[in-house]
Amino acid sequence: MDGPSGWRAGRPVLVSGFTRLVPITSRAGAGGIQALSFSTDGRILATADNAGHAIVRNTATQTMNATFTDPNTSGYGAVAVAVSPDGTELAVGDGNGTTYLWNLGTRGSAGTLADPNGMGVQAVAFSSDGSLLATGDINGTTYVWQAG
Repeated sequence: MDGPSGWRAGRPVLVSGFTRLVPITSRAGAGGIQALSFSTDGRILATADNAGHAIVRNTATQTMNATFTDPNTSGYGAVAVAVSPDGTELAVGDGNGTTYLWNLGTRGSAGTLADPNGMGVQAVAFSSDGSLLATGDINGTTYVWQAG
């Protein structure tokens, strides 16, 4: 192998026993995938696209369970996504500076968080117990939010 382990001739090489499954195609008219997140049990895969959609799928059947659309369609789409550890909530960060929380059971809004500096949200992550949500913005600042 040339260069770092896992690379050959400038291309990544699968070296740890993964097997590629059938590709899951995004919905028609959706933008490119910006972010992905599995639930901790692997049963849910959430994607965020630059057209402003967060799509939740059942990994066993590859069927769409829910689609959430960013209410702020004026800008940069959904650029970050995270499934809560218990699989009940979805956090979706957009490039306009808002993180939307969605209840996966009711498919309704569970709240919104505005970036204090009004910067685009680039990353979201739940703590392992789900009590904290971290958001990172385009300006390089990370905010930690307490659930409740």
